[in-house]
Amino acid sequence: WSANEMSIMASGRRLHLFDSISLAEAVNPPTVVTFNPTSLTIAAAHDDYINVWDACSGEIIRVFDHITSDGGHAVKKEGDAGAGGNDGPIARPEITAMAFDARMRKLLLADQSGAVTVCNYLNGAVMARMPPHSAEVSCLSYASLDGVAVTASWDHTLRVFDVVNSAPDA
Repeated sequence: WSANEMSIMASGRRLHLFDSISLAEAVNPPTVVTFNPTSLTIAAAHDDYINVWDACSGEIIRVFDHITSDGGHAVKKEGDAGAGGNDGPIARPEITAMAFDARMRKLLLADQSGAVTVCNYLNGAVMARMPPHSAEVSCLSYASLDGVAVTASWDHTLRVFDVVNSAPDA
């Protein structure tokens, strides 16, 4: 990393130099980022939407908006007015965890409300909604050998979901 050049250098078998770019509009910082080596894309979750970036060109190629919301999960953001007054807008839950399935075709998402959603990475279509936790999901991991996702939540529970054989209930 170089403060003067605004570049990051990374190495493995080859040396890579990444230059920074400035965004024209103010964007909320991503809460979760994951790389898809099959399509050479980066999925970045910002609040309740996902930007899919082309890793080679640095361009946004897809946006999935409100992908985890199903109408039943809404959370108050800190600073919203309390009960009895003008409540103001209710924010959609922020995405807190993401993972890809073994084939890199399904994107698994978890959010502040405890919802766990499986979507098609190509078009953002919701393929399944798993039974939700009662509190925010803090971790989501995919076990490719078994085809299951494991989630951990602030409700003090772990859940295991069969992603391969999940029935769509969206």
